[in-house]
Amino acid sequence: MTNIFLLTLSLLLGADGATQQRLDDVVRNLRNPDYRARLEALRTLREAKHVDAIAAIAPLINDA
Repeated sequence: MTNIFLLTLSLLLGADGATQQRLDDVVRNLRNPDYRARLEALRTLREAKHVDAIAAIAPLINDA
C-alpha cells in the first residue's frame, strides 16, 4: 500500500499535463467503494498539497 502511495504522489508532483490526469484519478478514488482506497486517496491529496485537492475533499466533510 505504501508503494502505491509513493508512486501516486510522485506522479502527482510530476509534469503539469500528467499532474492533472493523476489528480483526477486520485480524486475519483475518493468515491471508491473500498474504504482503504478512499483513505489512500485522502492521504495522497494531503501530502501533495495541491490547491485542487481542497475542492475535492471539502464535499466529503458532510458526507456520512
